[in-house]
Amino acid sequence: MEWSHRLKTALETDNKEYVLERETPRGPEDSDPVDLKRVYVKHLDDVKEAKFVMQICMNDSFKRRFTLPEPKL
Repeated sequence: MEWSHRLKTALETDNKEYVLERETPRGPEDSDPVDLKRVYVKHLDDVKEAKFVMQICMNDSFKRRFTLPEPKL
């Protein structure tokens, strides 16, 4: 099974596949509602989990070709 298919399957199982398709939202301002701040933090947490799943799904030679940058806070 191709790594990208395993990745998509794993992320769909946890409802995290959206992080592959959407940009990280802008960081909330202090005056933004708490719900907007929670959405932002959840997205960052989901990105971290997705990166972990990506690394698990990749074979060793593929892992060496790519690095996964941290999202900007």
